[in-house]
Amino acid sequence: MATEEKNKLPKPLASKRPEKKEDPPTEIPEIQTKPTNTGLVKITEDPTRGQLRIFRFKLLVAQCEKNTSFKKGVITISKSEHVHWFRTHDARTGMRHDRATLACGHSHPIEIAYLKDEKTGKVTGIDMDKCKVGPSIKEVVIGMVNAKNKRREWMAVKLGEQVVRDKETYQEKTEVRFDNHRHALDYIDYEDVVISASRAHA
Repeated sequence: MATEEKNKLPKPLASKRPEKKEDPPTEIPEIQTKPTNTGLVKITEDPTRGQLRIFRFKLLVAQCEKNTSFKKGVITISKSEHVHWFRTHDARTGMRHDRATLACGHSHPIEIAYLKDEKTGKVTGIDMDKCKVGPSIKEVVIGMVNAKNKRREWMAVKLGEQVVRDKETYQEKTEVRFDNHRHALDYIDYEDVVISASRAHA
């Protein structure tokens, strides 16, 4: 018995694998669809002499429509969420802006409602409730200025044309569909920049 016990091999120790730590769940930020700044935004500080004050805004999440059909006369709508950004002036040349940045191939006309001091004319605030964001617009080539330059205009975003039958008269008619979505506008902040004379006249 003693010999048999000596010949027995020790049992291998059970290997303990390190416990796998699960990564904490990734927090998905909420999509902002409502502006954080409403009503009157007061501006208390004056820009330094010789500097231009540029206001920055964000056009919050909205859905635009796209015609994804390859067939003429057929409109198949797909929607895409997107945002735009807007600055009141160009930081390099000082030129005033009236449209938001491009997204999904389109832009939006913007009107900012400034509050100004009656005596000095300085901007004292922005009335966010009176600021306007127009429907989507797209730059379209409408002709030629000369052999090299094209004539372009900003126009409503046309999705396409399709033939539909009137429910009452049963007559066919051509229906033109446009993408007229808009965005809520939110104020971000402002920045004072120096615009050199050479850049302003470039």
